Amino acid sequence: MKSIAEEELTLALNAYQEKSQLEQNQLMSKIYHQLRKAACVRLKQSSSNDLSPTVLVHESFLKLFTNEQTWHNRDHFFAVASTAMRQIMVDIARGQSAAKRGGNAQEVTYTEELCADTSQEKQVILVNEVLSELDEANPQLVKIIELKYYVGLTNEEVSEALNVSRRTVQRRWNEAKELIQSKLSTN
Repeated sequence: MKSIAEEELTLALNAYQEKSQLEQNQLMSKIYHQLRKAACVRLKQSSSNDLSPTVLVHESFLKLFTNEQTWHNRDHFFAVASTAMRQIMVDIARGQSAAKRGGNAQEVTYTEELCADTSQEKQVILVNEVLSELDEANPQLVKIIELKYYVGLTNEEVSEALNVSRRTVQRRWNEAKELIQSKLSTN
C-alpha cells in the first residue's frame, strides 16, 4: 500500500467523477493491484471456490464508485474498501447457503455431490454476525479486523490508518481473534 502516495491518491479519488475515462482507468489500475493482492490472500485463507479475487475486486469497485463519495485520505478509502469486500463475501455466502436450502429449487436426482459441506458459507455468515454485534460495542476493534483480515494490512499500516500504536493494534488483534474464536466455537 505504500506505493501509492497518500496525498496523490486522496486528490485523485476525490476528483474521480470529473476525470476523463482514461484518467479514471489509470487511477483504477493503481488501486487494483493492492486490492487484488489482499483479495488473493483473503480468499486463499477462506478456500472459497465460488469467488475469485478478480470478481471480489470488481464487485468492490462497483460498490465504491457507483455513487459519488468523498474520501478523507488513502486510509479511509482502504477502510471502506475492506468493508465492501467483507459485505460482498457475506452476500455470496448467504446466497450459496440459501441455494443449498432450496432457493431457486429445481427437481434433481440425488447424488453425493449435492451434499457438499456448507460449513464455509456458515462460517462467513457467523463471522459477519459476530462483527456486526461487536461493531455496536467496539467499532475500532472491527476496523482493525477488517483492515488486517480483509485488506491484508500490516500492524504498522493499521496503526497509521487508525492513529493508534502498533502495540495497541497487536493487542486488539489478539483480543479480536480470541473473541471471534470463542463465539464461533459456541455456535
